[in-house]
Amino acid sequence: MCSSDLTLGAADLAHISADAMRYRNTILRALEADSQKDFERITESLPTQRAKIQHAIDRYAAAGLRVSRSGRSEPEDIESVRRSLDQYFSAASTTVQLLTQEWTANSPAEREVLRRKAEEHASDNAGPKMIQVSLALDHLLDTVADVAKDMRDEGTKTIQASSIDRKSTRLNSSH
Repeated sequence: MCSSDLTLGAADLAHISADAMRYRNTILRALEADSQKDFERITESLPTQRAKIQHAIDRYAAAGLRVSRSGRSEPEDIESVRRSLDQYFSAASTTVQLLTQEWTANSPAEREVLRRKAEEHASDNAGPKMIQVSLALDHLLDTVADVAKDMRDEGTKTIQASSIDRKSTRLNSSH
């Protein structure tokens, strides 16, 4: 893995974070839908959004993960991101299921109860899980920075060593 891979990795993590927030915002927009048709139009993109996020995580994980000299582990951190995303997607799915039931409810009172449950679930359950996703991504980004620092330090040592080798070669050849 070279420094450009780490730069791309950091950019990928930023995209994953933005895509996860976009997914969350889609759920929140679905909560505001005025009709079943609007709800379905809003939520139809969720499977594609989720697949995009998971594909980006898989692509990042396949790029060759490292452990920093201080012990920070990209493999462990990417698994933490995966777990937090799985927990969030599960919670978000429950919210969508409650909203789907709302549109097929038999009475306005039942519809209102389901809407309230969906709103509470999105706020009290899925919201904290999204925060965990953000924290896991931040932790992974810190690890990427640690790995990049190690690579920079290794590169600096290599340059210094080759510079010393060239100087000693010049001195030996001038005798």
